[in-house]
Amino acid sequence: MNTELSKEEFLLLVTLYAANIDGRIQPEEWQSIREKYDIEKIRQMRRRFEKMSDAEILECIEQNKHRLLTSDADRQQLMDELHRIVESDEKNSPVEVYFLNVVEQLLA
Repeated sequence: MNTELSKEEFLLLVTLYAANIDGRIQPEEWQSIREKYDIEKIRQMRRRFEKMSDAEILECIEQNKHRLLTSDADRQQLMDELHRIVESDEKNSPVEVYFLNVVEQLLA
């Protein structure tokens, strides 16, 4: 599987992964994602995301992060976006909070 992504694809993959951490992307989370990304790009990355295992997603993030997140500001902007999307359903579970901390460490 080709794991080299464009920056938009990478950001969308990480976003889908974060939004899905509780096993389902909530309608409010989908709405937040649609506000940020082109619907065709969402469809494309959703199909790709659904075919990937957690291990493949994490490997893909690891392989692309240094090339696409080149500054602390890039990483902070992504984390701010992930928080916004995950919190959009107003049901910020302990699993989601923990996961966002894990993602932040992964992106470092």
